[in-house]
Amino acid sequence: MGTMKIIGKAERKYTCDRMTISLFVVADEPTHDRAVQKCMNDSEALLKDLQSSGLELNQIKLNNHSVSTRHYDNKPYIQAERGIEIEAAFDMKLINHLTDLIQTNHYNADIRTGFSVSDLAGIHRQLIEEAFKDSRKKAEIIAALMGQKIAGIEKVEVGDRYDDDYLSDYQIGESEFVSRKKASLASDQLSATDMEESETVTVIWILE
Repeated sequence: MGTMKIIGKAERKYTCDRMTISLFVVADEPTHDRAVQKCMNDSEALLKDLQSSGLELNQIKLNNHSVSTRHYDNKPYIQAERGIEIEAAFDMKLINHLTDLIQTNHYNADIRTGFSVSDLAGIHRQLIEEAFKDSRKKAEIIAALMGQKIAGIEKVEVGDRYDDDYLSDYQIGESEFVSRKKASLASDQLSATDMEESETVTVIWILE
């Protein structure tokens, strides 16, 4: 009789199928009122363009609104910024369309895109199961080499535990947007990057 502590591991790459597009409209002006007014006007115009593209306003979230004093060459100026974000299924054509929309309409705006995978909780549950099986397989091999066998489990610990509550999640409707670009782009066919997810399971096996 005795125990044996074995760590099982599981990891896998997943292609991202979700994206968060953040658009930041910026206005730099010599006075507070002018900066705020320009930022508000450009933000409202951008929202109308997004609506015209087929996006619903309930798909768009405000993620930043700030007014601050900055300095350039020791001269102060006022910067007003408003940021919005769109969470949706990965769509390279939409990314290209929004980039073109900003350029065509000469918005002073930054665009940033982040990628993620959906159902992370389900993915990690699967990885935990695979890591447990990996631990058992290793334990059985080692036990057999010692002329023993697995009789039970004393303790199980899961490392890198994924919290189901983290999923706020992406339960939003999908809308078709109307592209202003007539010609398709080569980058329309690009896929999103991959993410590597992993789990470890530490098991104390009872031997007999």
